[in-house]
Amino acid sequence: MKKQWILTAVYAIIAALYTAVSLILVTERTGLFWAGLAFFLISAASAGAVSVLVSIKKSAAFPMELAFVVFSIIYLLTVFSVNIVFCYIFKAPIRIFVSVQLMLMAIYAIVMLLLFLARNTIIKGKERAARNI
Repeated sequence: MKKQWILTAVYAIIAALYTAVSLILVTERTGLFWAGLAFFLISAASAGAVSVLVSIKKSAAFPMELAFVVFSIIYLLTVFSVNIVFCYIFKAPIRIFVSVQLMLMAIYAIVMLLLFLARNTIIKGKERAARNI
């Protein structure tokens, strides 16, 4: 239970820090800014939820659980990077920015689904192997 609270607190701190720094440093708050902030907060919430969900129950597929957390952090960093590049360097149109963010979100969802399927396959395989011994 303590592990879940720590993970939740870490993701909440990351989201709060990003929000505070963004609101302090950015003076021109356009639709692009608000969309970037929303996508970062959604990615932090989803990455935190996946990390907590995976850490609730210990399973026989521990390395896979670590892959969930690592890929969630990579997704969070990717969303942050896209925000910086598209909002502040290129100042891209909002429709392109939202399209890129939605593609990233879809890739994240697909990878998480594949990781969950792989983890379940590993657990079932280990259970079958244990029954056969």
